[in-house]
Amino acid sequence: MSEGRSASRRAFAAGLLAAGAAPLVASPALAGRRSHADVLVLGAGLAGLHAATLLERAGLDVLVVEGLDRVGGRLQTFRDLPGQPNAGGVEIGAGYRRVRAAAARVGLAIRDPDGRPAGRRPRSPLWIDRTWIAGDGWETSSLNTFPANHRGRTPADVLMRLAIADNPVRAGDPLAWADPAVPDLSADAWLAAQGFDARSRALVDRGANANALTHYAMVNVWRTARVFEAENAVRPGTGSVVGGSQGLAEAMAAALARPPRLSSAIRRIDAGHEDVTVHLADGGQLRAAHAVCTLPFAALRRVRLSGVQAPTAQAQAISSLPYTQIVQIFIEPQAPFWERDGLGMDMWTDGPIERVFGLRDASDAPSGLLLAWINGEGCAAVPRRPEALQAWVEEGMRTLRPASEGRVRVRRVMRWTRDNPMAGGAYAHFAPGQIRQFGEAMGRPIGRMYLAGEHLSRAHTGMEGAMESAEFAAAAIAQALGRSIPFAVTP
Repeated sequence: MSEGRSASRRAFAAGLLAAGAAPLVASPALAGRRSHADVLVLGAGLAGLHAATLLERAGLDVLVVEGLDRVGGRLQTFRDLPGQPNAGGVEIGAGYRRVRAAAARVGLAIRDPDGRPAGRRPRSPLWIDRTWIAGDGWETSSLNTFPANHRGRTPADVLMRLAIADNPVRAGDPLAWADPAVPDLSADAWLAAQGFDARSRALVDRGANANALTHYAMVNVWRTARVFEAENAVRPGTGSVVGGSQGLAEAMAAALARPPRLSSAIRRIDAGHEDVTVHLADGGQLRAAHAVCTLPFAALRRVRLSGVQAPTAQAQAISSLPYTQIVQIFIEPQAPFWERDGLGMDMWTDGPIERVFGLRDASDAPSGLLLAWINGEGCAAVPRRPEALQAWVEEGMRTLRPASEGRVRVRRVMRWTRDNPMAGGAYAHFAPGQIRQFGEAMGRPIGRMYLAGEHLSRAHTGMEGAMESAEFAAAAIAQALGRSIPFAVTP
């Protein structure tokens, strides 16, 4: 790699994560104005709780402010459902050192695969053009329009498998995905270049964890592929928090010196050069010398920012960074209808219900729940009223599986969508062109407000990435105040 490209990548990393890019000066006295803490941490998700923990280690008075009536953010466990499924924070990679260190610190165990070969599970049947295709029958199906050399891959796995096989992101460098040399094109355009026609691309799009492949940068897939490779090099498979991922957030919050302030939605943030004032929906105000804002950009764009104006590129990031839209519907079968029709519990469809998985409990046995997983544009079709949703699920399942008629009951729905004001989506991703457009600016401080969250992760993704970003913000504030943080894991 040329020195110019290396320098560009370092600049990108500095802008995205190193909150210390702003002048680091000690905070002056608040000139008689009441301070509610040394640091306000906005958001009680994993990034916020980790930042608060680190800042307390530096000897600072920290107050976490959360709009929900619970901690955890996008870590949520439904403890009243069979198997206690997670709606967020489902998998913990073998290389999630920060997450694992945090769990150990609060006395929670991580359940990992036992090391035995998992064995090959049969491919899920596919429902395409109102026709059932056995998973192993896809390769020879007349409905398979994939290029000849890729017919053995299903719509569910072809994009990631091809990305693994042909990945321009250099292995071994966790920042290499941001290299300007990596092609910046949509996943749809990349598949077209591999010979996939419009119909084939539409099938891949149907079940991809993206809003639309035409607006989903291929670098998201290549980056994830490299992360998976690094994780599997440590140990194949993923773990989970015993008792559910939300318990990790609750234990971290309980260990703080000050309990988080819940049910405190934020309407406006005055982020100046001398302090930060947070205006709450109930009319209250909180003030501190510094703040860490961990709100997803999809939620932050609902908040009025004043005081110091964000640079144009950063403002564009806050207003336009996409968040993957996902609706999860937890369904309790009233009878094992899959034993009657012989199709199994899992299925992949091109219909409105999209994908269905049979959930498993802590012992890896079927929990008795099904999970319907709808992505992207399909989320808009999912009814909101409980009665309408139940009827929609019944009709969707009956069309696919007549044996399910009268045997499915909706137990819970989780909407990681735009109309979820505290999240706006399940997780952030880049659209084509956005890394170059605002990548170097999106993580810079706004006055005395520093930014963190999974959307600002660099070397990692998901839960580990959220904690990684929190460390940069906390370290910058500690440095500004002449403090140091004893990290459990080196950033």
